[in-house]
Amino acid sequence: MCTKNRAHNAHPRRNGPNVYEKPCSQPTSGAQRAACFEGAIGTVLRMKKINAEGTNIASHVTLGKVANDGYVLAITLDIAIKGVETSIAEDVVAEAHKVCPYAKATRGNIEVITNVVG
Repeated sequence: MCTKNRAHNAHPRRNGPNVYEKPCSQPTSGAQRAACFEGAIGTVLRMKKINAEGTNIASHVTLGKVANDGYVLAITLDIAIKGVETSIAEDVVAEAHKVCPYAKATRGNIEVITNVVG
């Protein structure tokens, strides 16, 4: 369970005799995905010899309910690759999906939406 205010805590903590508050996994998943994806973008930029001024990724994680009373995560990544034309940035992002280890590990399990912004 997440803490009452859904704040992300680094470590579980004891709250009462048999109740533990655990870190909220949704923000952690988004941060992990964004960090890994940023590394993959850097790899693709180097492979294609594209100079960029920097990368900024904002991740938004949602927890949705599915028909069989289960739950599913979805992550939206808003990605800005500074100093690179939008069409080139979109190609880099598409290629990064093939390179990113986190993307490979979660493919088909977590919906990921990428938006190239600014």
